[in-house]
Amino acid sequence: TAISLNNLALLYSSMGRHEEAYALMLQSSDIELKLLAQIFKISSERQRLTYCQQNYYKFEIFISLVFQSLSHSSEAIQSAFELIQKRKLIVTETSMLQKKYLLSGRYPHLEKLFQEYQAKIQQIITLTFQPFTEAQQKYRHQLIQEQQEMEQELSRQIPELNIEQKLLEIDRRAVASKLPEGSTLLEFVRFNVCDFKAIRANGDSQWKPARYLAFILPAGQPDDVQMIDLGEAENIDRLIKVFRERIRPKPSDGVSRLDEEILNTDNLDEVFENLPQLKQLLFDPIQKCLSEHTQKLIIAPDSELNLLPFELLPGNNHQYLMDDYTISYLNVGRDLIRLKFPSTTQSTQPLIIANPDYNLTDETAVTSQDTPTQTQRSIDTVYSDLHKSQPRGKFAPIPGTGLESVQVSQYLKVTPQTENNALKSLVKLQTSPRILHIATHGYFLTVEKLEEKSNNSKIQLGNLTISTLDNFHQAGMQNLQNPLARSGLAFAGANTALNGGRLPAAAEDGILTAQDVATFLDLSATELVVLSACESGLGEVKLGESVHGLRHAFLQTGAKSLIVSLWAVNDISTAILMGQFYHYYLEDKQPVGKALELAKRYVCNLTVGEMRDTWLTDEKIEYVGRYSEGMEDKLRILRNNSDDYQPYRHPKYWGAFIYLGLTD
Repeated sequence: TAISLNNLALLYSSMGRHEEAYALMLQSSDIELKLLAQIFKISSERQRLTYCQQNYYKFEIFISLVFQSLSHSSEAIQSAFELIQKRKLIVTETSMLQKKYLLSGRYPHLEKLFQEYQAKIQQIITLTFQPFTEAQQKYRHQLIQEQQEMEQELSRQIPELNIEQKLLEIDRRAVASKLPEGSTLLEFVRFNVCDFKAIRANGDSQWKPARYLAFILPAGQPDDVQMIDLGEAENIDRLIKVFRERIRPKPSDGVSRLDEEILNTDNLDEVFENLPQLKQLLFDPIQKCLSEHTQKLIIAPDSELNLLPFELLPGNNHQYLMDDYTISYLNVGRDLIRLKFPSTTQSTQPLIIANPDYNLTDETAVTSQDTPTQTQRSIDTVYSDLHKSQPRGKFAPIPGTGLESVQVSQYLKVTPQTENNALKSLVKLQTSPRILHIATHGYFLTVEKLEEKSNNSKIQLGNLTISTLDNFHQAGMQNLQNPLARSGLAFAGANTALNGGRLPAAAEDGILTAQDVATFLDLSATELVVLSACESGLGEVKLGESVHGLRHAFLQTGAKSLIVSLWAVNDISTAILMGQFYHYYLEDKQPVGKALELAKRYVCNLTVGEMRDTWLTDEKIEYVGRYSEGMEDKLRILRNNSDDYQPYRHPKYWGAFIYLGLTD
């Protein structure tokens, strides 16, 4: 059995018989793959995730053996790389496949069960933010149990959900063949190091501190996989954490894309002062192994590296690494194979949603002829117990997104849905728009530990600090363990829902959570999703499963590529960046990653003189003033600067956005 083989391999490793241990671990891995495939065919996503987390140590043992004792062996390094391709984000991949098959129309007999399954999730989402009595909590647990059973039944009835066969087709040759010419894949992995010499009877710990490894695979060169040790993870993670704490906005009310002063420090250079050290640890060892012909880096991060924009690391002869390479991201290298397959369904026209009226109510709604009016969700109970005492505890208008939508619509040739028409139901009901562009507030909800609760306890909703009722804190927080319920986008009526008001049916509850996205959206033929919102790339880092939040959810819908942000972004600079991005992408026919890179450079080098006839006209400033007097004043002050002044030179204004997808 796999357990016996693993135990014998551990014994051989402790005796220094590394080659024999390696051979046994390969056999064990093959058996584990078959077992995993069988379990995944009859389990829910939560059960799959639990199984993988409980067995992750076996993966770490294999990587530890190669790292410590077989780093001289090309064969062992190649096997380690291929094991990473077969294990990393395997739960996400399986869930994506399951949803794809259910939406394909191949299983009409499962449609009713799938709809009941979606409705059950909708009930759970609706209950998530409510303060519960003991009876209500018991009811929610019952709903979750029923949802898990439905999901298991759906899995059992999909014969194509054979993850074993799909993973057997994944190897270094398949990945290398899909890499674009001139590109190199950087596959990162964080793992705890197994001490094969440890003697438990003597009180020795079996595990040494975690480390990061980078596996380097050049395009078309499957036998040239290299493994680079980047050192202990704690130091790297600490530097990333410091960077993120400095770049994160102050927890003030209603601040977001509207606020110029979004950083925790007045010294902008201090925010990025540890990036040279991060480059020294993360990239310098890698760069020594890169071919001089490498022009594109495709980065598959792991753990905290998912929250770092590698583009902003210092370059060699230039200011930034993006000046030396075109950089894009993948969840895992094997995504190259999936993304190269053409979609079997047709996309629909692009969809732009921007500048929602967050204060939309049932009375203010203007429902157009084309606006969906059906809803699966009652809004009057969701969020109604959030405390309303915060005078600015709400989503503030972001007029730059209105200007942004006008720019973007010129390239996508569709009418943007804004203000009262920026409705959540539009996103849920349109199948696979070719391009989906959403410009609004985004958030990732962090929750204080229950034992730290107090009468003044708060939750952090993106840039909003909202007081919570004590009974909400005691009961409701237990419902937020799922990070997909804590990440979302605000649509028309979001403030009304937060205050317990009533909304028109088409607005639903005004909040599109990542759970909504993963459950209801079908973007299997969508080329690109752009989340022009604050912190849309954040989430909870899951062991071996990337970042669970909006980016995870949108990729789970089948979308080919995604642009997200890693921190709170400035309103006007983001609007400019997005307009330029589509210019380079659709007019100049640049690849998405290159178009985003060029748009960043444009914003970085933009002068007040160049803005005078576009973004600083009286018409634009007056438009902004309709929503925010503060922003209007700032634009008038900006207009008083000299023509050569570059207001967005600092990367805080444009560096937050990253691209997940193919470079070509």
